[in-house]
Amino acid sequence: MSRKNKEWLKGIQHMAIAKRITLLYGGIFSLSLLFISGFMMLNISGLQQSEMRRELQETMTQVQEFLQTNTELSDESLRELLGDKYVEVSIYSSEANETYNNFVGEMPPFLFRPEGEPPSRQKPQNGADKPPVIGENELYREGYQINGRRENKSGNVEYILENSTDQQFMLLTNHFETDTDAYRIQVFKMRGITPI
Repeated sequence: MSRKNKEWLKGIQHMAIAKRITLLYGGIFSLSLLFISGFMMLNISGLQQSEMRRELQETMTQVQEFLQTNTELSDESLRELLGDKYVEVSIYSSEANETYNNFVGEMPPFLFRPEGEPPSRQKPQNGADKPPVIGENELYREGYQINGRRENKSGNVEYILENSTDQQFMLLTNHFETDTDAYRIQVFKMRGITPI
């Protein structure tokens, strides 16, 4: 044992019992508080992601129902449908070869931009029955990385994206067809708590 450790141990041994108990319980309390705080942060992050996933799924369903029943699609009708939701939606119509958005401003680089043939007329890749829903190679070129990807039962593909400034987005995307048109629907929201 080093000399400093021996001196420190001697100092504790000569300390009054009340001070030793205070240090012991203070240390236990501090470690417990640290452990509980970490546990709460993990739970809050998980709850936020779950709530965001539910909100995006509900918005996707609402947009699909709107597309089934309405033939008039425009930026205004999309804003009217979604109201005051803090969810951004971008819909590409292959029949009109046009993109409709409910947000104002510049289109984020991870959203689909029509190039070449509309998605409904593209040939599926690797034997898939649907065209790819997001260009993953394009994301990397735009400075985004995919932190998570999963498909759910309804055919939606969920991505968790992060850009070079550590902003995180949750993106839900789907290729949806009606009797008259084929759409590429992208619903996204920026995550509030980003890990350090």
